[in-house]
Amino acid sequence: MRNGELEAAEQTYRQALALDANAPTVRCGLAYVLIKNRQHAAAYEELRPLLQLPSKHSDALALSGLALVRAGLFRDGFESLKAALAIKRDNPIAIAGIAELACYENQLALAAQLISTAINESPEEPDYYLLAARIASRLENFYFAAESLRNFLRLAPKTDVERRERIEGVIRFYTYLGTSRINVVQEKAEAFIPFELRGRRPHINVRINGKGPFNFVLDTGASSCVISNETAAKIGVRSVAAGGYARAVGGNGMFPIVYGVLKSLEIGPIKLGTVPVYLRDIQSVTENGSRVDGFIGLSTLSDFAITLDYPQHLLGLRYAPREGTLKDGAEPAVSQGTTRLPFRVTESGLISLETQLDDGQILNFILDSGASASVVDQSVVERHNWQSKILSNQSVRIVGAAGAAEKVPVLQVNALRIYDLVRTDVRMPVIDMRRLNESSGFEQSGILGGDFLTHCRIEIDFRHQRIALTPTPNGIVKRQMDVPPTASSDPPRP
Repeated sequence: MRNGELEAAEQTYRQALALDANAPTVRCGLAYVLIKNRQHAAAYEELRPLLQLPSKHSDALALSGLALVRAGLFRDGFESLKAALAIKRDNPIAIAGIAELACYENQLALAAQLISTAINESPEEPDYYLLAARIASRLENFYFAAESLRNFLRLAPKTDVERRERIEGVIRFYTYLGTSRINVVQEKAEAFIPFELRGRRPHINVRINGKGPFNFVLDTGASSCVISNETAAKIGVRSVAAGGYARAVGGNGMFPIVYGVLKSLEIGPIKLGTVPVYLRDIQSVTENGSRVDGFIGLSTLSDFAITLDYPQHLLGLRYAPREGTLKDGAEPAVSQGTTRLPFRVTESGLISLETQLDDGQILNFILDSGASASVVDQSVVERHNWQSKILSNQSVRIVGAAGAAEKVPVLQVNALRIYDLVRTDVRMPVIDMRRLNESSGFEQSGILGGDFLTHCRIEIDFRHQRIALTPTPNGIVKRQMDVPPTASSDPPRP
């Protein structure tokens, strides 16, 4: 497994299990291989015999918890991780699993402490350094993030060449950033800025390095800002690092990673400095004729309370830095007709909301204002045997960051539900989200796009990790619910 030959390792473990089906070390080893290969359900099934024994096995509980968390089943996963620590307080798998969960809950200081503990307990596990790097980068400790990635490359298998190239590019970029602070708010005005809704996506004028205006899409489905190569060339924004390919929707699911940094980005009266960007080709003119020069990513605005008012075509920004404590500002009161929910963040910092299709099991969907339509992962269709819901006479063309995908099948969904908000009769393109899930940390089953979002006023509160949705009278039905929305977990200190 250390050589990256996961299939060979799986075969070896299965041969050993054939000789002794009750060997807990072998069964746990097989489960760990399956988790590393993103086969979370299969890993859990291999652990099930150990979980049913009267005497519980700490590693079995820890691995089952990790598999559940990465599958997006947070509550059950959290309970298994806690049970593992109750048996063995220094179990590194359980500690790292809770660190991962804390990262998704945006409890970054706690996550950093926990992953440091896991590394001390198991310094030869490369994945722990990768998580440490992700946490450090979100804390803007780029020097430590780069060092953690170097440790990952030192320990990780040499066989995944493309992944190593991508990480080497990240190291170069973090080294360039050094001790810099990014997305520095230079003008802290509170503002409501008008946008145009084109193709169910909010378009807004911005200025870059004092030049413009340029037409950007406000894209909560992008972690960082993106600027087209054409626009970058016009204003002299150059590459500062590059390496590997990013995962995205459309085309072959990838695009080359090239990093740049903007001296300034102005959105109305709000001015930000030292803004990281991806430089890439963008379909400059969309199907409805509007030119796109770039995208405003979510992390760029994470020091603001964001209001995305689709009915009024307004973007509201109010300075509310993440590092402020919860005591610095109480949660705003919820007005009648508004649904206020907790959210989680993926490893790349995107908002993930619990969603249901046709009142089925809870799934995790990315909130994506840059997507004109909601989409669903093909694994959901396969898992629920929904092939009969695929419209036989309809397919669509999908354009994403990685290019265009033709003849994409469409799923007929009777109801798409976010807690008590329901949109009926939804047609959802079915896409393969495996590449996107490689960088999400926990499984995302779909994307919540403009066909749902344009019927809401949306308020995003990063400090309290809450989102408020106020639906318009037409388009979304608000149901009466008997139970409150699920609260975030509260990871304990080991």
